[in-house]
Amino acid sequence: MWFRRSWVRAPYSTLNKRITPFWGVIFFRVNTFINYKIIITMKNRDFGLLILRLTVGLLMIPHGINKMIHPEAFDFVRGTVEAKGLPLFIAYGVFVGEIIAPLLVVLGFRARIGALIMFINGVATLYLAYSDKLTALTGHGGWAPELPALFFLGALAIFFTGAGKYSLSHRNLWD
Repeated sequence: MWFRRSWVRAPYSTLNKRITPFWGVIFFRVNTFINYKIIITMKNRDFGLLILRLTVGLLMIPHGINKMIHPEAFDFVRGTVEAKGLPLFIAYGVFVGEIIAPLLVVLGFRARIGALIMFINGVATLYLAYSDKLTALTGHGGWAPELPALFFLGALAIFFTGAGKYSLSHRNLWD
């Protein structure tokens, strides 16, 4: 180094008394305000899980509310269930998978159970609405069932990791 380390660690008043290179003073001033070690090594798994939970859950809830408010949206789900020859009560599972389970995930209360329900709901969506488009691409080059896949794969990640410590309960096996 072309400047002595003691100059950088010295208090600013003693630094002015010495004859130091210009860059040593600049380095001292920048280093006192920014601790790069903290920024580079800053990892917070629990905060990342909170962001994932809020994103997956809060973006899913309006889909379920839309099906509650607009009967034609739920009629589409009912029609696809009937077209596949499945019992009609399965269509009502969309409310559990798109309203109740995301609320559990967002709140972090039994988030793994809610995430598992959301994952099953996403797989059911792929089977019912996208079974003929599983290998299709959109006009922009994206995968046709991209949106449901983002939801159910995000839910799968929450299922495997748990809710994290920023949740209503995080000490149970299903949190």
